[in-house]
Amino acid sequence: MEIKIYAPVDCFAKEMSKCSDPTFANKMLGDGIVIEPKSNKFISPFENATCSLVFDTKHAYGFKVKNCEFLVHSGIDTVNLNGEPFNTKLKPGMNIKKGEEIFSVDLKKIIKKGLSTETPIIFTSTNKDLRIKNFKEGNYSQGELICTFEISESKKVNEENQSVINLETYFGAANKYAQAAYDLNKMVGSNGNYSDVYNCMTRLRFKILDKTKVQENQIKEHKMVKGLI
Repeated sequence: MEIKIYAPVDCFAKEMSKCSDPTFANKMLGDGIVIEPKSNKFISPFENATCSLVFDTKHAYGFKVKNCEFLVHSGIDTVNLNGEPFNTKLKPGMNIKKGEEIFSVDLKKIIKKGLSTETPIIFTSTNKDLRIKNFKEGNYSQGELICTFEISESKKVNEENQSVINLETYFGAANKYAQAAYDLNKMVGSNGNYSDVYNCMTRLRFKILDKTKVQENQIKEHKMVKGLI
């Protein structure tokens, strides 16, 4: 199966491993590409897609394409902006075609805050293999074909035997994630050992006071953790 990826904005496209954020560069959520946008209005990078999730701060969006899941994450650490630079009419369940707007963003506001505008386009289906074909790093005009994602069934089966990460379920399942939050809070030394904590779709970040109290090995072994930085 092949899925074509088009430039959602005028941009420079590069390999995922070159993203400035290690969570994406290390492909903890999956492989894909990263774009550096040059304009504010984003259109769908897919020929046909269904929106599966709009994060409440409007910086990240989930899409289903041919029974595969994708994540478009606008900017790095932009969750802290509380949606201020973003505007969208997209809602879960909406069908989107190539060329239709998915969101807009004030890039100047992101840059003014000292944040990166890098936007990963990530393939997040967990038991499918991805090969990126015909990709060359460089400048692309909005709507121009960037590359093709060649997708095949993986021989690997994840712990819950799920073929696709349902992003809405993944980031909104109360009981499962409440238990994970309880576990991780203990493993970092409880709430007396960090001065701040926040999360977005892609990571849970603590400002640790005493690193010796953090149980790094146990965190890495936790079934909900994809990686530790």
